[in-house]
Amino acid sequence: MSMIDTFVDIRVRISSFKTLAHLVAQLPEPFRPIYFSKGGRISNKDASRVDDSVQFSDFVDERVDRVSGFDLIGQRIRFGFFVGETRTASHESTHVGCSIILRGRQWTPADFVLLLKLLCSVPGTERAEACRRDEWEHRHLYVKNLQPISIQTTLGIDMSSTLPSLYWWTVFSKDLIERHSLDVEELSQFSKYSERWYTVNGEELHAFKLYDSVEDWKKEERGISYFLESHLNFFSMARINAKIADTRTKEDFDKAVKPYRAGYMPW
Repeated sequence: MSMIDTFVDIRVRISSFKTLAHLVAQLPEPFRPIYFSKGGRISNKDASRVDDSVQFSDFVDERVDRVSGFDLIGQRIRFGFFVGETRTASHESTHVGCSIILRGRQWTPADFVLLLKLLCSVPGTERAEACRRDEWEHRHLYVKNLQPISIQTTLGIDMSSTLPSLYWWTVFSKDLIERHSLDVEELSQFSKYSERWYTVNGEELHAFKLYDSVEDWKKEERGISYFLESHLNFFSMARINAKIADTRTKEDFDKAVKPYRAGYMPW
């Protein structure tokens, strides 16, 4: 397995793009990034330092104006900013995402939860989660073998029609909960632990911890899968599998998955 075992992911309204970037730049150690990049390798480290406030502000302004993604990179941590997959009818993005990859063995479960909570203080936070890579792939990665080709695609991330899923830690905004008619009391009872969090502007968030350890998802998978499949306001891989399993051509497969396809992987 890759060293990318656990990651944190957040979606905020696009109006909070710049706010989220600057919050990440000011995170406490050991989370604080050192360099910024448009993606890929850093060609000039001296000209790409987050702690150079003028250079960094100019870089963020340029990326926000272009509505384009970028990376902030630290010691064994990378923040990947991207334009979200939820869009208006005119195909304009409504959200910005940030996926945080933490590499190495020095990170603890407490680190993941602290980082998740710090990020969720940003106004306009809609949802966030922390989980293992293999859990996320189980919920959203679909591989279809159509000889002689094999198709790998990501499904069920768009928030416009359903809530994506439930993970080790899952956070939803009050607004998102109301839009999707989520029963907070029912989900709280289903979870091991739940509490209210708030952004710095006082926007209410609901955080749910589904199981004690991030490693426990496989032991809990049967119950989680049933919950997702039986609640139509959540995306469920099991529910749509029947629509996909019998496709025999790439054209039929693409047509079947089009309503659910995200075209995004967090690593």
